[in-house]
Amino acid sequence: MTTTPPAPPEGPITRERAAEIARQAISGLKEGTQFILYEDDIIEKDWGWVFTFGTEAYLRSGSPMDIVPGTGPLVVEKADGDFSFLSTSVPPELAIKEYERRRAEGTARPPKP
Repeated sequence: MTTTPPAPPEGPITRERAAEIARQAISGLKEGTQFILYEDDIIEKDWGWVFTFGTEAYLRSGSPMDIVPGTGPLVVEKADGDFSFLSTSVPPELAIKEYERRRAEGTARPPKP
């Protein structure tokens, strides 16, 4: 997996800019696969946004054969546009809670793919 990290913005970012960062972050996850954000499922938090995404093929077909395993939520921080992919080994709600716990503790964010 290779993604090109978006250039860091200056200061707090908007939801629209966060969505651009998220789109860029998912654009190179799997060669030959087009990923899209699920725009209706964006969760806004005080600290940023949580984006869910999947393949364009799955959105069109609804077929489980078009799902790519391991494509869990992605968070984008409001303060600086930094992004992190969350764990896919737990339900998204728990992955978000774990991110918030680590964030509150000041623990380093997960590495980028």
